[in-house]
Amino acid sequence: MVSDKLIYGLQVTVVGMGIVFLILYIISLVLDMMKHIFNKKQKPSPVSEPSQIKKEIIPEPAANKQDDTQLIAVITAGIAHTIKKPAARFRVTKITRQPQTTPIWGMASRPTKQ
Repeated sequence: MVSDKLIYGLQVTVVGMGIVFLILYIISLVLDMMKHIFNKKQKPSPVSEPSQIKKEIIPEPAANKQDDTQLIAVITAGIAHTIKKPAARFRVTKITRQPQTTPIWGMASRPTKQ
């Protein structure tokens, strides 16, 4: 009696999982077919001769050669305030901009040291 219910439950489980995997496989095949149907590659247009192509020369922007002493002073003051040590204990020698990879909402949720 108990074994009949257990066997019936296992049969239902196997049949149900089989149906699910079969449907997932069919969906996968349909998506692959749609990729081949709708993603037709277009023939490349003929390339014109190189002599007819005009190359536009863009001058490189001149490097910003202004005096950065004020910027260095502000950054030094900020570092001194953050680490709570006098600015005479360290020296800012190089400033490089680091890209911000964390979104603003992620930065807002982080605790700050007080």
